[in-house]
Amino acid sequence: MEKKDALFVLLLVIGALIFIIAPLLFLLSASLPQPACVGLVNVDGEIVTSAQPSLFSEAPLSSDSFSELLNEAAKRDEIKAVVFQINSPGGSVVASQEMYSAAKELKKPKVMYIREMGASGAFYLAMAGDSVISHPDSLTGNIGARMALSDMSGLLEKLGINMTNIKSGEMKDIGAFDRPATEAELAVLQGIVNESFGEFKQIVLDARSGKPRFSYGGFNTVLDGRVLTGRQAYALGLVDELGSKDDAIKEAAKLGGITDEEPRVCVLSSEKSFFEALTSSSSQSLSSIFANALKGLASSGTGGASLRFQ
Repeated sequence: MEKKDALFVLLLVIGALIFIIAPLLFLLSASLPQPACVGLVNVDGEIVTSAQPSLFSEAPLSSDSFSELLNEAAKRDEIKAVVFQINSPGGSVVASQEMYSAAKELKKPKVMYIREMGASGAFYLAMAGDSVISHPDSLTGNIGARMALSDMSGLLEKLGINMTNIKSGEMKDIGAFDRPATEAELAVLQGIVNESFGEFKQIVLDARSGKPRFSYGGFNTVLDGRVLTGRQAYALGLVDELGSKDDAIKEAAKLGGITDEEPRVCVLSSEKSFFEALTSSSSQSLSSIFANALKGLASSGTGGASLRFQ
């Protein structure tokens, strides 16, 4: 019994030492200079201002989370340059602009890598890079803005549902889904779309004017919003090089002064742990989930219409 007691006490002491020493070693290693690396930010899925994971899928990278990642990249001395790996069809105009601004403000070399898709708002974001590399078969371009309206008046009539809007002004319910939009309303909304499109066009011009192969004539031909392959974008001077993820990492390493043949990569991620995602998702009430599902169908004002680079 005495030997068992002594062994038990010894195990307790060893466990306590591990419990105390391990965090100290972790803190010590974190404070030591780290070898230089290329930061990697994955921009996947639709571009949004904020997002919550569901029980069945991860949340897309929002502009809020994106800004936090770039703040981390700016503070970490070992990160000498950043690669943004883009796989996105675009999304919210505001979120695209916020992500572009956050990237521009990062005072470290930036390489944008368009992998499978970097269209519309994602292409807008790519214009913040010091270098833009695209996979030859990626889908990119799609320069422009759009707004979609739903007219469900025919369905409501068949269902015997009549809606009456009491409003303070003629256009207070602009974009309402229970009636067709008027010509005057369409003109107002077209003006908003054109304004955002003009800003998008200027962002691209500022980034690409004077680059090899770029011409105003060629640029004007793609302002109809068409999608381009990486090869087509390269021929028009809208991207700097065609290549792979490894090419983008090596280019970033060169810009950041890293001379290693195989540059170290530091992945910057906002993903939550399984437990965090589960508790976050399960905390949503059924009513909030139902409300989100109906968003845009029963909202006031613009009837759920949203301005998009997508």
